[in-house]
Amino acid sequence: MSTVEDASPTASRWQIQLICYGLTAAGVVLGIADMVRPDPLTAAALLLVAPLALLIAASAPAAFEVRLGLSKILNPLLGVPTVLVLVMALVRQLVDPTWAVVSSAVGAAMFLALGFAARVRPGLQSPIAMMVLLAVSGGLYGYGAIVLADVQFDTSPTTVVQAPVTGKFLTYDLPSTHYHLRLAPWGARTTPNEVEVPHAVYDALGPGALACIVQHPGALGLAWLTARTCKPN
Repeated sequence: MSTVEDASPTASRWQIQLICYGLTAAGVVLGIADMVRPDPLTAAALLLVAPLALLIAASAPAAFEVRLGLSKILNPLLGVPTVLVLVMALVRQLVDPTWAVVSSAVGAAMFLALGFAARVRPGLQSPIAMMVLLAVSGGLYGYGAIVLADVQFDTSPTTVVQAPVTGKFLTYDLPSTHYHLRLAPWGARTTPNEVEVPHAVYDALGPGALACIVQHPGALGLAWLTARTCKPN
């Protein structure tokens, strides 16, 4: 075998690593940018880029295995953009998350099937770990993508209803603090609800005050809501 023939696989490996890690970095930048300043075009680019690194890496998974203890696993960094998609989705409040959960299951199944097909790729040392990472990433992306698209592409008119605040509480997810209001039944709802709100809204509203619930139809038909202080008449 000639030197040129020996170098060819190394060159191909380097090229695919450059592409995948470049896409991963782009996904992280887009995710952070959309968190800081939500924009439909940024969201669309993120939804396109986030799964690409994993999809391409599945064609040559051995090139992306890193050592963890005595074994090797597919580099978890490739899944960071899908985690950001999920994080951005979790700060949105769907009225009914059923279809988002279904989308998560479909995403996990599709990525698992991709990993199952890639388990026989040359040089791969940990096929089970690769399939697990792909399935988890697919599930995160499946849930986050449908919520993110539903919210950020939503241009439908909103409706506002008022609901009395019955209590409020904090939850902690290091390093973040989350602010929640408990509301009396409102609209078509017959049970009290808990909604997450910005810090300023949490401080402004106490038990007995009225919160304004802004109801959004959703670009994909998955209704979502936000809560704010009510403007004086």
